[in-house]
Amino acid sequence: MNYNRQFLGTVGMIPMTGAAAEQMEPMIREDFTDLDEYSRFKFGDGLVGIKYGTLLGSLAVSDDKSFLSNDEILVASSAYRVAPPASESLVQPFVAAANLSAQGVGLNTRFSHFKVSKAKLAADNYASMTFEERAATLQHDLILPPELKLEGRYVIMLDDIRVTGLREHALIRLLEAADVERADFFYVLNVPNGIEHPQTEAIINKRAVRNVEDIIELANQPTFVPNVRMCKFIVSQPIDALERFCAAVPQSVFKTVLHYIERDDLRSVVKFIP
Repeated sequence: MNYNRQFLGTVGMIPMTGAAAEQMEPMIREDFTDLDEYSRFKFGDGLVGIKYGTLLGSLAVSDDKSFLSNDEILVASSAYRVAPPASESLVQPFVAAANLSAQGVGLNTRFSHFKVSKAKLAADNYASMTFEERAATLQHDLILPPELKLEGRYVIMLDDIRVTGLREHALIRLLEAADVERADFFYVLNVPNGIEHPQTEAIINKRAVRNVEDIIELANQPTFVPNVRMCKFIVSQPIDALERFCAAVPQSVFKTVLHYIERDDLRSVVKFIP
């Protein structure tokens, strides 16, 4: 199976002057300039998801037109059960932008969405794990839709960040087993030294969203998209913070979050405070 990668930006880790190795800060490289914005995206900022998905969708056509003879190209985010990851908010704008770009260059290729599922949720904060911990807990229970025939087809996988490549490798094995001909991986961010500094992801995630008040501010935006990271954060909070959240967010958000928590049994898997 052939595969390629695309990124909107790159971020590494450098030690702060005079600081211990564990007190490192993200160093922005190349064309990605707003890690606070990325942090909000990871906790449900829908406008940022639209922005990133649209940019990535434009790349799908502008970078390589050789594969666009396919009648249909299938697009999915990282795997999930019920509560979606932040990367799921990339899919709809990606598909819309890619379809528009294909039409703009006179191609009939159609981009469409599908879902990769998984049988269980990680019980710890994957973003804060070491490389060894990630490798030991990486789930191999990814599930493709049983009715979807992927033999000889082209697939695009969307994710927010590539740190160690372990999740990508698991997806490659899954898609190879389904006889996919080509799979490309589109990411918002790349961490080239992610194996050495896998906690980069956790540091960036928390950069602009640190407490329940930050979540409440996001949740009151009309484009807010509840996701699994945000739900895990809420479940991990003390009772007084939960009460503030329930009283301050729209009922539609409250009901969605409650639905995700119950359906994914997040109370039993959350063992951390992000």
